[in-house]
Amino acid sequence: MSTELNAGALPVPLSILSSSIIQPTLGSSSLAKSLFAGALGFIIIIIFMTVLYGRLGVIASAALTLYTLFVLGIFKLSSITPYG
Repeated sequence: MSTELNAGALPVPLSILSSSIIQPTLGSSSLAKSLFAGALGFIIIIIFMTVLYGRLGVIASAALTLYTLFVLGIFKLSSITPYG
């Protein structure tokens, strides 16, 4: 297999000019920001539905909350996501 990969390669030596390591803290920062954005968006949707539709908006918001909890629970209990 490696002979097939090197079949069209030029006979030029390679040297590493620079190297960098990405720390896992970048991922935790992005996770915190995305969780905050998701929670803020969820709250804005609930406020919008409550203001626009009144009592029916409250019922729809409760249904949306239950749906969200059910879906997150299914993700946590099953192996749908690799981090579950």
